[in-house]
Amino acid sequence: MEERRRQKTQALERLRRKLAELPQQVPLSQALGADHADVCRFDRKFILDTLKIAAINCREYLVDKLSNHFPDQREVRRVLQALIESSGVIQTLDGTLQVGFPSLGPPSYNAAAAKLLAELNAMGGRTLNGTNYSIRFELAHKDPAEAEPPCPDV
Repeated sequence: MEERRRQKTQALERLRRKLAELPQQVPLSQALGADHADVCRFDRKFILDTLKIAAINCREYLVDKLSNHFPDQREVRRVLQALIESSGVIQTLDGTLQVGFPSLGPPSYNAAAAKLLAELNAMGGRTLNGTNYSIRFELAHKDPAEAEPPCPDV
C-alpha cells in the first residue's frame, strides 16, 4: 500500500513539473495554425470596419435629415448628439415598438428633433427580429423636471 502511494506521489510530481514547463499563454496562430488565425483576424476586422462604416453612414444620414429642420447648421450635430444621448423609454403597445425621448431642453432643439422623428415615422420602419413591430418615435413635450412624480406604492 505504501509503495503504491509513493508511486502515485512521484507521478503527481512529474505531472506538476510538466505543467510548470508549459507556457502561460499560447498565441492563437500557434494553437490553430497560421492560416486559420489570419482568417479569424481578417474576418473580425472586416466585421468591425463594416459596423463602423454603417454607424457613420447612419449618423450622416440623420445629420442630413436634421439639417432640413434646424436653421443653424453649426448646431445640427449637437442637436443629434443630444437626442442620441438622451435617456428614453422603449415599450411595445398594440404591435408597435414605441421609442420615447425626453425633452432636449432648448425649444429650437425640440422643434427640430420632433420634425426629424416625424420624418422617420413617415418612413414606416419595422423591426427585423421576427416580431415585425412597426416603430414609432416620440419626443416628450414636457420638460423632465416638470413631469409628475410617480405614484407612491400603497
